[in-house]
Amino acid sequence: MSDTVDQHLSDDAKAAIKDAMGRYPTARAAVLPALWIAQKEHGYVSNGLALEVADELGIPVNWVHEALSFYVLFHTEKVGKHVIWMCRNLSCWLCGYEEIKAQLESTLGIKEGETTADGEFTLLSNECLGACGGAPMIQIDDQYYENLTPDNIGQVLDQVRSSG
Repeated sequence: MSDTVDQHLSDDAKAAIKDAMGRYPTARAAVLPALWIAQKEHGYVSNGLALEVADELGIPVNWVHEALSFYVLFHTEKVGKHVIWMCRNLSCWLCGYEEIKAQLESTLGIKEGETTADGEFTLLSNECLGACGGAPMIQIDDQYYENLTPDNIGQVLDQVRSSG
């Protein structure tokens, strides 16, 4: 994990973590919501931030690292302002995943696993994003974009850019 930036939880994030803890029977059960809070605030979870999350929860830091290393939607390195997840499961594959991936890479000028030079987009893939009925699809931040074609990828990216 990267610690290139000195990250700290804000008072608001600490309060949100405490609130999340109150909804679970044990502090360990609140690890995932606490990590989402930290990632939403900073974009990724560095070693230092993972330690702060553990301190806030009152649990060993290795429990936090276990969750970070298991769940692919948590970032432990800096990513772009917007993260594009391409679904590469069977439904998306059969409906045009390869063409969507090629169009995204061409339009953004990056390969899977890279971030654009302006820091706007990071392109990643995941085995399944759970929207098989809308294949091929991608997830950008928290939004799903379904029934994609190479022709409408540009419109999707423009929409994301304009929404900030």
